[in-house]
Amino acid sequence: MTAPTAQTTIEDWERIINVNLWGYIYTINAVMVFFQDVVQELLRFSTGKNDYYRLGMRAASLIQSAL
Repeated sequence: MTAPTAQTTIEDWERIINVNLWGYIYTINAVMVFFQDVVQELLRFSTGKNDYYRLGMRAASLIQSAL
């Protein structure tokens, strides 16, 4: 935006909204795909209802390997 708010054109507003909105949407989309894979892996790894420690360690390992 290069002008005061009252003088901002519709095209400027569209660009501002598109950058802000679509930036979040693309980020959420990428993160959701990753977390779906993590959840599926955790469900395959889970051996029992009381095995929360191992499940948590596996989740941390998967997330760390993705970074």
